[in-house]
Amino acid sequence: MKTIDAMALYKLNVLHLALTNDEGWRLEIPGLEELTTIGSRRCFDLQESTCLLTQLGSGPDAEEGQFYTRDEYVELLKYAAERNVKIIPEFNMPAHARAAVVAMEARARNGDDSYRLTDPEDDTYLLTIQLYDRTSIINPCLDSSVRFVEKVVAEVKGMHDEAGVLLDHYHFGGDEAKNIMLGAGYASYPEELKQPPFSKSPACQAKTLADPTFDVTKIANYWAVTVNRILANHGIGEMFAWEDGLRGTTKGQYATQSVAVNFWETLFWGGIDGLADISDDGFDIIMSNPDYLYFDFPYEVDPEERGYYWAARQNSVYK
Repeated sequence: MKTIDAMALYKLNVLHLALTNDEGWRLEIPGLEELTTIGSRRCFDLQESTCLLTQLGSGPDAEEGQFYTRDEYVELLKYAAERNVKIIPEFNMPAHARAAVVAMEARARNGDDSYRLTDPEDDTYLLTIQLYDRTSIINPCLDSSVRFVEKVVAEVKGMHDEAGVLLDHYHFGGDEAKNIMLGAGYASYPEELKQPPFSKSPACQAKTLADPTFDVTKIANYWAVTVNRILANHGIGEMFAWEDGLRGTTKGQYATQSVAVNFWETLFWGGIDGLADISDDGFDIIMSNPDYLYFDFPYEVDPEERGYYWAARQNSVYK
C-alpha cells in the first residue's frame, strides 16, 4: 500500500501487478489451495509436494507463505481505487508458470488431476532462459489447463466484483515460452536437445492430428488466443501481454475489444524495427524497453552499483 500511496502522490494511475512467476504464486485462489499452500512457499523438498525447492537465496526452510489472501486483495483493490490507481493483475503463462505447474502436479498426485498443467507422459527436452525444464511452462494441449485458467479468471473477477472495481484489464504474460536450445547461440549443442516445447507430449500430438491448424512451435500464440477467448467470455475488455508472446498473430485473431503489448525489446539492439513490426499487427503498444525503463539496472557503470545488466550496462537517469 505504500507503493500505491507513492503513486498517488506522483499522479501515477496504473499499477501493473505481477502476481505469479516461476518462483512463486502470490494470490489465494479459492478451490485451488495448492497454489499458495505449495506455490508460495520454499523449503527443501525434492519431490516438491509441500513447497517449491529453495532458490534465490531463500535458504532451506523459508516455509512461510508469502501471498495476498482473497480478502487482502479485495482490500488492496479498494485502497487503490480510492486513490485513483488502477490495478492490472498479471498471471504469467504459458511460460514463467513453474509455481502453478508444480502446485497443480502435487494436487494431481493426491488424486485430483482436473487442473493438471503438465502431461505426465511428455518427455520433451526443454530448457528455458531461466534454466528451468518443461515444468515451468503450462501445456496448452490439456483440457485441464483450459479449466485452470477459467477457474482463475472467474475467481479473480469475483474479487474485483466484491471490491466494486471492474476487472476490465488483465495481463496474460506470454513471454519466453521457448526452448533456448533452438536459438542461434546453441548451434554447437547436440541436435537431440533442440526440441520444440511439448513436441513429445502425447496430448499435443493428438491435438495436432485432430486440428491441422495447431502448430506446436507456436504454443504462446495458441495459448494467447485461447486465454483471450476466456477473458472475453467473462466480459473483460482488454488483454495485455509481453510482446513476444503475441508475435505471429494480429489483433483480428482476438476476441477482446483491445489487445495491448508491453514492448520490451532493447532499443540499443534494433528494437525500433521490432516496434514497427508489432505496430503493423494492430496492437496497442506500451513502451517497456529495458535499456531505458527498467528500474533494476545499475544507474552508473561502477562495480559497486547494484543491478541487472542483461539489457544495458546502465540505466542512467539522464536517459
